[in-house]
Amino acid sequence: ALTRVVLCTLMLADLFNRIPDVEAHYTDFGVLPRSEYITNFAQKWMVSLYMWGGTPLAVYTLMAIQACFVFGLLIGWRTRLMHFLSWIFLISLHGRNPYVLQAGDVLLRQVMFWTMFLPMGAKWSVDAANNALRDSDPPPKHFASVVSFGLILQIFIVYFYTWLLKTGVEWRDGTAVWFALNLDHFSTPVARFLIEHRWMTVFLTHFTFYFELLGPFLAFMPFWTQGFRIIAVVGMLGMHIGFGLGLKIGLFVFVSCASWLPFIPAMVWDRLEAWLDKRRAQNAIVAYDAECGFCRRGARFITHMLLLRRTSVVTGQSDPKLDAAMRAADSWVYVDHAGATHVGGDAAIAMVRASPLFWWSAPVLGFGPFRSLIHRWYAF
Repeated sequence: ALTRVVLCTLMLADLFNRIPDVEAHYTDFGVLPRSEYITNFAQKWMVSLYMWGGTPLAVYTLMAIQACFVFGLLIGWRTRLMHFLSWIFLISLHGRNPYVLQAGDVLLRQVMFWTMFLPMGAKWSVDAANNALRDSDPPPKHFASVVSFGLILQIFIVYFYTWLLKTGVEWRDGTAVWFALNLDHFSTPVARFLIEHRWMTVFLTHFTFYFELLGPFLAFMPFWTQGFRIIAVVGMLGMHIGFGLGLKIGLFVFVSCASWLPFIPAMVWDRLEAWLDKRRAQNAIVAYDAECGFCRRGARFITHMLLLRRTSVVTGQSDPKLDAAMRAADSWVYVDHAGATHVGGDAAIAMVRASPLFWWSAPVLGFGPFRSLIHRWYAF
């Protein structure tokens, strides 16, 4: 779920970032008109949905459609289909003008391809909530297949061949990072700080050189697998965050970090879940009208997405007090762990406050204008 959300957020941010340059990069009025591209540059079997229109309006329309598919994948609605369509539009966008791409775009396409065959909607998604409504068996905590091996192998190839290309003497004498940070077009204030401390750049050069070789192997370790994967994930995330702090290299840093999220072992998620369980409200109740099928689905869906696993979802008619409160307010009812009763929009805000993931947003939602909007939405 984390990988799905991060990848979709990156794709939506990337689409937004390309909007100012749509006319210059993706239309017949820019640097690469379709006729010129097809005649002189396009590969024979190149397919791009973005070739269907050459005006800014056509491209903006296609981008809007792509954003809808990516948002569907983000929330996990018909996850496999949304993933496939998002990938098709992604390679179409990249295929329309490959001369404005960078390594991060290539890696994003690869990660999107391999994860398309993984159970990306198994957790914290609309699909998972619908499965819970049907009382389906929960998805397994572990997933192993040829595809998961292919994803590991893909990431291994990226870093192993990157390491093989580091043949220059600067990678041996520790000056490679210092030279990279001296590229004024890419450097940041952090880079200028590091340049003044030469010993740091020497350490970072040697760390990058050896960890790009060692890190991917750690993901394949057949013994103490979870421990080695934690070391690999933490090391790679730290290395790429360091790249991003020192150099302005765009999407590459974020996609590289996202590509390692599927390797976070189950042990980490189990401990995180145990910690979240301590924060979850216990003995809380959500009551809905038994005669309203939509109310049942809505209550189960909201408790699922807010990670309120210890909250009971019951019919209001099952308890006289709940039934009286429900009928008096003509609303669903939420009874928090302290026994306080909430109805209507206030019930939604109280559930958000009890969520171990979204509790921080409850004060904002409870602020006057936002609270009024929530009540109007509920009344509608």
